[in-house]
Amino acid sequence: MIVFDVIIPTFNRLGMLKEAIASVLNQSFLEYRVIVVDAASTDGTIDYLNSLRDEKLQIIQCEDNRGMAGNWNRAIALSRAQYVMLFHDDDIMHKDFLSQQYRMFQKYRDMVFCHSSARLINDRGDRVGSKEMKVPENISGADYLTRVVTQSGLVPVPPTVVINRALLNRKIIFDSEIEPLADIFCWLELTEYGSVGYINEELISYRIHDKSVTGIFMKLFQRKLEYRKCFMDKMIVLLVKRSAFCLSDARKIMKKYTYAGVGIDILNLKKSTGSLSHVVKSCLIVIKVMPGALTNSRCFASILAALFMPYNLSRSIYRRLVSFKDRSISC
Repeated sequence: MIVFDVIIPTFNRLGMLKEAIASVLNQSFLEYRVIVVDAASTDGTIDYLNSLRDEKLQIIQCEDNRGMAGNWNRAIALSRAQYVMLFHDDDIMHKDFLSQQYRMFQKYRDMVFCHSSARLINDRGDRVGSKEMKVPENISGADYLTRVVTQSGLVPVPPTVVINRALLNRKIIFDSEIEPLADIFCWLELTEYGSVGYINEELISYRIHDKSVTGIFMKLFQRKLEYRKCFMDKMIVLLVKRSAFCLSDARKIMKKYTYAGVGIDILNLKKSTGSLSHVVKSCLIVIKVMPGALTNSRCFASILAALFMPYNLSRSIYRRLVSFKDRSISC
């Protein structure tokens, strides 16, 4: 019986894909399937996949690349198991990931998705940090939705999320209009259907590098700002629809959330390029596309730090700035 479907969409990332597949096929939990969906790679990915001999492995070869959200939607539509996840083709799954997830879903039957802490690694696989969250092991979907938009650092690490599709009365859809934020929005929509679980253990190694989708969108700064604006508008509608906040408070909270994110983008741009001119250009783009961000204290402090301080020092100051919890606003 297949309990989990682990779906790995991939495109021209053969070197890291090999390590990702090997880690998924090495799970201590046995009742799962691995579906690798190749979006017309040209680097020998299909030849490599066809050379593998494992009964857990299913290979889907596509004729086109539909972009990140489009590839995810195409891939997840192939799943039939109760529990499904999208795993990145450049990350590493630790041996007990699926067994720990299964334990949680058996313990909390109303849980719509579960995520975990993650080890952060670089291109060479060296540890560069960790991502963990101060949330309960299980929390209602409504409370989780409120916490994500009013507190810092609670968004799940993408490849740690496993969804319980048995609780859903709809398809899992990633919105291409907000492509780099489509996974976050999807998870927050799913909080309508059940509680959210969290495993405070590093069960995934999540790779941070310039060739990731995150790195690409840092270079396309204006486009990312436009995605953030669209995400903000959709989240305002979602918060009001779920009666989490009244309209005025939903707008206030999402502006604060979005503008703080713009500050992080600028700091990350400083880190990835080391260029003061790039920071200045990004500030001019903010003035053009999202001028309201400059009224946010966190965003403004991030801009000043990026302009006048080394990255490590500016990031440290930002972390101190956001170390406190925002008080929830409700009607």
